[in-house]
Amino acid sequence: MSRAPALTVTASHVERARAMAPGTVTRMRDLSVLVAGASGGLGTAIRHELRWMGIRLIDARPPHTETGRASRPLAGTEPRLPHGLEPDAVAARVLAAVVDDERDLPSGAFG
Repeated sequence: MSRAPALTVTASHVERARAMAPGTVTRMRDLSVLVAGASGGLGTAIRHELRWMGIRLIDARPPHTETGRASRPLAGTEPRLPHGLEPDAVAARVLAAVVDDERDLPSGAFG
C-alpha cells in the first residue's frame, strides 16, 4: 500500500507568506497559509490515513460567515469585510455535504 506524501507547514512558509503580502493582517496571512496546507497535501494524507477507519473528511472552506468574530479583533482595528453568510446557512450546507458524501466544499459551494 502506498502512502500519501506528508506536507508540513513550517515557520519558513509563514514568513514567505508575510513577505508576499505586506501591510495586511498578520494573523489572517498565517491562517491562510495553514488553510492552504490543510486543503492541499495534508488533507489528502489525513483522508488516506482515516479512510480505513471509516472516517470521512470534508474539506469545507466557507466564505466569511457572520459569527461576530470580525467585530472583535485580537489586535488593532477590525477588518473591513463585506456582509458574510449566516451561520445557519453554512451549517446546513455542511450537513448536506455529509448526507451527500461530498469531499470538497470550496467557498463557491456555499452560494
